[in-house]
Amino acid sequence: MVKKFNYILGIIGLLATHLTASDIPFRTQFYSVILSSDFVTTPNNKQSSINYFILPSIATFSITTYDLNFTPTPGAIEAIRIHDRYDGWILKHRRDLTSDELSRSNSQSGSLAVYGFTRMDANSLKIKNKLSIEYSYITNHRSAVITVETDDTHWKHLEPKIKQFVRLFMFI
Repeated sequence: MVKKFNYILGIIGLLATHLTASDIPFRTQFYSVILSSDFVTTPNNKQSSINYFILPSIATFSITTYDLNFTPTPGAIEAIRIHDRYDGWILKHRRDLTSDELSRSNSQSGSLAVYGFTRMDANSLKIKNKLSIEYSYITNHRSAVITVETDDTHWKHLEPKIKQFVRLFMFI
């Protein structure tokens, strides 16, 4: 049985490369992360969810946690995610998290996966490529997945912000 708790996170400005007095710790029963003071919350339609958006047309950051009745592997979490959300997407890249990434996040194992999806913009009739970057963290019977969804044209601009966000995530 999978109990799923979603927390949708996004950015409204640039994530700083260092912590400032205005940075805000965000904590749940499963994890903590430091949010830039630019984050603004908006309600989500899903129960137990919180949304934080930057400019919704640029990127959406989310953290999904799973409380499982078994100790998952990175492959098991990826299988759950593919079934839940990535039907029709292409796996573009996958790697295990480094020992430094695991130590910093207080996790036992984890992986990074990048998925791609091609779609046509209904208004302009132009082809757009969407990317979804997922960092999966596992500890005991719990997993947290940080997901960043964006168009591939925004990737280079968002890459430093994604890395900063991930560096400030920690399993509790």
